[in-house]
Parts: sequence; structure tokens; C-alpha cells
Amino acid sequence: MSRRIGGAGGGPDPGGGKAGAVVAAGVLAMSVAAGGGRSVGGGVTTTVADSAGVNLSRAKSEGRKSARNGDADGAWRRLNMRTLKRRAEPALECVSHSFGQVREHFVRNPCRSLDRTLFAVGDDQGDVAVVSVARVGFRDRRDAAEFKKLIDVHGTGDVSPLATPLLGLADIRFTGLHHQSRSDGGAVVIAEAELAAGGVDGETLDALADMASRLPRQVTNLEKDLTAFGRAMSAERGHALHFALVRQINAELTHIARCGRRSRTSWPNSGSRIRSVPPCT
Repeated sequence: MSRRIGGAGGGPDPGGGKAGAVVAAGVLAMSVAAGGGRSVGGGVTTTVADSAGVNLSRAKSEGRKSARNGDADGAWRRLNMRTLKRRAEPALECVSHSFGQVREHFVRNPCRSLDRTLFAVGDDQGDVAVVSVARVGFRDRRDAAEFKKLIDVHGTGDVSPLATPLLGLADIRFTGLHHQSRSDGGAVVIAEAELAAGGVDGETLDALADMASRLPRQVTNLEKDLTAFGRAMSAERGHALHFALVRQINAELTHIARCGRRSRTSWPNSGSRIRSVPPCT
């Protein structure tokens, strides 16, 4: 999916020109050593999928399945690529990690969580791409849906991907030309891909972003995740059935306690639907 996310020239740097991808020597050496050596320049026209004999449509479909199961490497392997480096970082808020109208939206409607992951993926010919995944959590599905409408419109800004130097790369600007987003309950997942070195074509970058958007949330901080879950469950908005259940249980507690053990065991045995407990005899 093509989406321009920046200013005049696109990219996560508002107003910046469309930048060429420059890769650090360390990561290039790592990918070339694995099976080395397609030239970065020289008018390369052969795509990753073509050179590997990959049916891109089938690879994308199978890669989505692997990604949904949390197997990022299994997804990349459908394109004969693999993870070279990976970095994941959670954040406490979204305003300082965004720009444009997206940032303004977060000022008015704060996110509940932000988890960003950056991959460097490559093949045996020295082709390297960077893939960014940002998962933004909201109070409920409605807030998530409103944000998705905004993030999918070009020129509205973006959630800033993690900086590529974290993977040993020179600064690579994400243009938004290879972008995919999806809703996941009360969260929105934003995936983007860019060329870092070699001959990774646009269709392959699109496939990488599509697969990456299917990856489930990774647990990086269990305490934080449990706290966020507790806060979400304590907010009645969006959980009306749950709180109706809690109120009905509380209403029955006094009666159950008065009726003794026989009544206490009759309620859970009555099935998933709550029924009135028979009067004590």
C-alpha cells in the first residue's frame, strides 16, 4: 500500500526531501558474508523474488500465516530472506514519538501503549531492507478506528519508526511508499519497509510490510502489560457486558452467603448464563 507520510517529499522527517537509502558498512558486510555479493549500483533490475524464483502472491499469503503465529523469520523465509538484526522498544506515550496531524491527535487522544520494532532483513545476495512495526494501543476499538482513518491518509504525519542507527545502519528515512496498517482490537499496527542496500524491489518491500503488519504483539515488559490490562478492565467503557456480570454477581452474594454451601455450589453449576438462585428452603 503506497502512502506518503511526510511533508513536501514524504518520509518521517516533516518537510524533508525523499532520501536515498544509505547503509553502514557493518550491516552490508554481514549480509554479503552470508552469501555475498550483488552490487548496490549498476542499474540492477532483477528483483529479490525473481532471482529466487518466488511466487510473490503465494509467498505473501503463506508469510501472513507465519507472521500471525509470531514467526517473523518464517514470514521472511517465504521471500528467501532472513532477520539480520532486530531491535524492540516500548514507550510510555506517543506524542514525543510522532509528528504532524498524528501528533496533534495524540495530544487530544493519548495512546495507552506504544511498542516499536525495527528489523533489518536480507538475502544471500546482499539485498537488505529495513522493516518498521509500530503497535499503538488505545482505550477501546472506537478510538483505534478513528486513529486508523487518520494514519492511512497521506500527509497526516506518522508514528516515528525506531532510528535505523540502532541496527548499525546509517539514517534511513521511511517514505511511506511501502506501508500497511491494520486494526487489532483496541490497537492499530503500522508496518513500513524501505530499501537499505542491493536490489529489493517495491513489490517485495510491499510484501514485507504486509507480512510485518500481521505480527502479534510481543511481550517486552510483563509488569507493564499486566498493569495496562488491569487499567483497561477497570474502565467500564467498552466492557459493558463484563460489568453487568460483576454487578449481578455482587447482587447475589448476600443471598448466596445466607443460603449456605448448597446454594453456593448451585450457582456455578447452572451454566454460563447467570440465573437467579432459588430461595433457601
